[in-house]
Amino acid sequence: MPSLEALGLTIFILILFVGVYSIIFGFPGTIIILFDAFLFASFTGFRIVELKHIVIIALLAIALEIADSLIGLSNLKKPRISLFGVAASIIGSILGAVVLTKVFYGLGTLIGIFAGGFMGLLVAQQIEQKSLKPAFREATTATIVRNAVVLVKGTAAIGMTAFMLSRLYS
Repeated sequence: MPSLEALGLTIFILILFVGVYSIIFGFPGTIIILFDAFLFASFTGFRIVELKHIVIIALLAIALEIADSLIGLSNLKKPRISLFGVAASIIGSILGAVVLTKVFYGLGTLIGIFAGGFMGLLVAQQIEQKSLKPAFREATTATIVRNAVVLVKGTAAIGMTAFMLSRLYS
């Protein structure tokens, strides 16, 4: 494998992982995965990833982002991203990837990055919420709904990424 091709594959895989991880903080990670898949498919002449695969990923990404926007219209506030939350998320991602890679190999790395980062951010948010006066704390229902949306988008992003990697390595 030529070194330029290996560099391209590495960048492609890293962007897939960034797309999954970015969902934790409320960014449109499914759109990042979609653009990454489209660029990869266009560079490879749609031989590895075909146009029908891009259309399926696009429909899923659009549906998820519309659902996220509609739930966002219900006045659920986005979590404040603090340095403590980012640090806890990074530590959780590393721990999750290390623990789950031993059990599920490559898929465990992907799940561990998302699940560990999500759990780390949840712990950090709970610690930050406890330090606030009760009037400033977020309602429990709002927290549950917002985190459920993140879990659904994250699970879909993991599925999209696993699908892309299975096309790459099949």
